[in-house]
Amino acid sequence: MTEYYIPSGAKIVVTTVSDEPVTFIYSQESFKSEKSFSPALLKKTINNGETLSLYNHSGKEAQVKNNASTTNKYDYTLFDEKGNVIKEVKDTTEKPFVPSKGRITVTPKNAPVTFYTFYDLFTEINNDDMDGDGIRDDIERNGIRIGYQGHYIRTITTDPTQWDTDGDGINDGAELLELKYYNSDGNFYEAIDDPTSSVNGSLVQGVLFEIPILYDYQTDDIETIKSILLQIENYKDKLKQYHKDIIGYANSDSLSSLGKDQVLDYVFKIDNAAVSFYTLTETLATKIISTGNILDWNWLIENDIEYMTTYGDDNTPSARKSGASNWLAVFGTEVHQQVFQKFKNDPRIRPHGFTNFQIGETKLRPDMVYDTGLYGNMNYAEIFELKPITWSLYVNPKNYALAQAQLNKYISAYKYHDPDKTVAPGTIATWDVIYHIVDIPKYKTAVVLYQFDNQPGMVYYAQFRSDRTHIDKYVVKMNRKKYTTTINGKKVEVETIAKDTRTGKVAAIAMIGGATLIVIGTIAEDIFTAGTGIADDPVSFAAAGGLLQNAITILRTAP
Repeated sequence: MTEYYIPSGAKIVVTTVSDEPVTFIYSQESFKSEKSFSPALLKKTINNGETLSLYNHSGKEAQVKNNASTTNKYDYTLFDEKGNVIKEVKDTTEKPFVPSKGRITVTPKNAPVTFYTFYDLFTEINNDDMDGDGIRDDIERNGIRIGYQGHYIRTITTDPTQWDTDGDGINDGAELLELKYYNSDGNFYEAIDDPTSSVNGSLVQGVLFEIPILYDYQTDDIETIKSILLQIENYKDKLKQYHKDIIGYANSDSLSSLGKDQVLDYVFKIDNAAVSFYTLTETLATKIISTGNILDWNWLIENDIEYMTTYGDDNTPSARKSGASNWLAVFGTEVHQQVFQKFKNDPRIRPHGFTNFQIGETKLRPDMVYDTGLYGNMNYAEIFELKPITWSLYVNPKNYALAQAQLNKYISAYKYHDPDKTVAPGTIATWDVIYHIVDIPKYKTAVVLYQFDNQPGMVYYAQFRSDRTHIDKYVVKMNRKKYTTTINGKKVEVETIAKDTRTGKVAAIAMIGGATLIVIGTIAEDIFTAGTGIADDPVSFAAAGGLLQNAITILRTAP
């Protein structure tokens, strides 16, 4: 029996190479096991005259080892991330280092040589595919006829030196379904998106990932709001159909494991876009509920405005519920329920915390209320409203004013219902959940909560995949190093896990009171500063979404 000792916070990846199964014994109190999508080692033996190319996707300089000797030497060529040759070496036994996003091509001279490296650093690539996106360079240069759902759309030319030509986080190969779905009748390849367009969903007429700026969302006119809601329903229907069309590719046997994972990333972008529209629906419907009459409430029901599952005893729709017939809306409800439980069970809140609490006869239901007057005599209340942070809101920050207006309606109604009570927006001093991670296991999702000093009462969440397996090429895994930083005036010890090479921002983890936190910050002169330049408001927090997603992936799947 062989014993292995694994450092705290690390992991071991094992691959059985014998014909007989191997049993591994471990303590479930100390370890959790999960399937690895890659072997423990990337190992390849190349014969004399053959060529092997490896792409460094780890985000940092990494070494390729080998068994070369004085009797079996090899040649190699190093390329940078743009495909430029940076080094050529002949008749060597070196164990070279490959730059981040670069590649190496090796050719044995007089005898077989075995090359090997760790499972999560390199990918074997075709020599004709410089950027490793799964599409041959000549095809990328010469043009690709693409279509969607059986209809030819356009001919595109992608960049053979860029893994992700349009920079949307989904590689060219995945957006083109790795050219595995050829339509012979129309002479084109099926695609899920145009890899040369920065506008997601451009292949499908009527699909929008961002809330349009055509409408006056600030209006209080009931009939205008109804008209806007009907338009929003149309956008939601388009996104739902788009999701339905694409999700099947995530389980396709024709795509590589990375391709399927990237398709899931794209589906998740569709879902995030839909959440933006559902949130807007809730806000506009709240205006109808708070200022309309029973005929207006019935209009919401009759037109199947999707954001609700149940109604009150008097058949009044609740803006806190979501449509049982639609999984996207139900997801929003599940997030609310998980955060509600966190709120009610927090010792700082209990027993004064209430969720989905109807204010008297107003039909309004704030998300979370901290009311000391219900189980005490302090006669003081704070109201919290939960909203998602999405890319659409990053593009159009004015939409945050709608969330603030909704919160103000709740506060006004609460004061009117109980004029002797002091009512205010919730404060971080009362309930501090900045950077907290809340798992939504039913949907293989995690949300990160955030609050901002300049927006009291608002609790924002950003949602991320918790089952993702790959790390984006611009993110570097960091050696776990601990720093002491200050978050909301409190000294907190954090441990770095990832860095965004484009922005220099760093993600770190911390534990406070049994809760897992994921912190964004900067490191300068060996000092970690939380939040600087990245999480000072909802807009900049939304922009940090890529780093947060990769940090969560590393946290769940990597040492």
